[in-house]
Amino acid sequence: MDLLSDAEPAAFAGLYAESLGDAYAALGDVDRAAEAYRDALADTTQTVNKAFVQIKLLDLPEAAAEEPAAQEEAVGEAADTDAVAEESVEEAADAAAVPEEAGETE
Repeated sequence: MDLLSDAEPAAFAGLYAESLGDAYAALGDVDRAAEAYRDALADTTQTVNKAFVQIKLLDLPEAAAEEPAAQEEAVGEAADTDAVAEESVEEAADAAAVPEEAGETE
């Protein structure tokens, strides 16, 4: 805990909050762990795997009963982010396949 309390770089605030949540969860402090995981989910940068943090939050004994609507919303946002990333990968694959097809005119 002492290592995590020294500094919180803004660029990694979400990862910091996730790590803090992991530390509190390991210590058995469920309330602080849940708060830290919620902070990580609220992070607007793309440094946090929100679906994974959501699983950690739901895995906490008492946190699973708290704020189910907020938790469902966070899962939906994480799924939307994953869907956008998947679409981008598919578009890139399609764009890469077009030149090959153009060259195969035999």
